[in-house]
Amino acid sequence: MRERSSGVSYQGKMMIAWCDASNTVSADLTNLNERNARLLKALLLSQESHRDLSEETSDLMRVEAKLDLLLDMVSQFLQQQSQASVEADVVLWSEGISWSVLTNPLPGNNQRLWLSLYIDADLTQPLKLLVQVTAVHQRHGRTEVEAEFIGLDEQVMDLLGKFVFRQHRRFIAQQKALKRMDAE
Repeated sequence: MRERSSGVSYQGKMMIAWCDASNTVSADLTNLNERNARLLKALLLSQESHRDLSEETSDLMRVEAKLDLLLDMVSQFLQQQSQASVEADVVLWSEGISWSVLTNPLPGNNQRLWLSLYIDADLTQPLKLLVQVTAVHQRHGRTEVEAEFIGLDEQVMDLLGKFVFRQHRRFIAQQKALKRMDAE
């Protein structure tokens, strides 16, 4: 899969689904930007480490964990009711995305798509993004699709950039740790 030559990116296996978005209206984008911002905020917050927890904070976190479990169960039910997604090799950066799949039907070049991207395996709610396909390539029996994000507001772009940077930084830290272990 092609690597982005400039900027920070996050590469991994993710569940993904897409459908045609030729009849998109701006009201759809406003609602989705709000939803995506909430989702990214929750994901970034859940990934932060918690230090020096008091008893009150600990009790609150237990209640929050139960609420998260309930939301997760509802989200899983809704995911099962929604369109089928496939596992793909994904490269995500702040301005766009590329993915590699074996599945048909495939999007066409310059096609607008609604993309459902499950960026975290523990989170069953996807980011829902409007994209424009910029390239479609056949490589080694797989199809690689590259697309640019359309209509992301500033808050979602910032949160997505933070998520990508954090994942990239974790990957580099893991690689350094592996090198240290191999050297020992």
